[in-house]
Amino acid sequence: MDLFIALLPALIMVVLVIATRKVLLSLSVGFILASLIHTEYSILDALLYMWNQFVGIITSFDWYMPIVGFVVLIGGITAVISLAGGIRAFAEWAVEKVTNPVAAQMLTWILGLIIFIDDYFNALVIGEVSKPVTDRTRFHVRNWLM
Repeated sequence: MDLFIALLPALIMVVLVIATRKVLLSLSVGFILASLIHTEYSILDALLYMWNQFVGIITSFDWYMPIVGFVVLIGGITAVISLAGGIRAFAEWAVEKVTNPVAAQMLTWILGLIIFIDDYFNALVIGEVSKPVTDRTRFHVRNWLM
């Protein structure tokens, strides 16, 4: 039973993400539920625990902040490139050149090899570029695997 209770916040988060498509809301609900379980359902202790965890993450320069800073930097770079039209221009060029589903999959695969700065940056850029190409060619993973 303890194992199920430990997995309950994660299961609720996944169900909420699928049902509502709101990731931050789902993560918040999971964090609150996990805090309540950790503090044996004491609301004041749960609030204090959440505050201490938040302050611990913000003030810990050993591990968390460099990662947060790097992700913010990568997100900012991606936003600037997107606002400047670089991603859209490349996606439009790729839509003109790629005409079939196999070529769309190969483009996505090759971009994954070329853009390897960071996993978040990789997902942001390749997703923005590959979505219009794969949508236009009607590429679906299930068709590729069968």
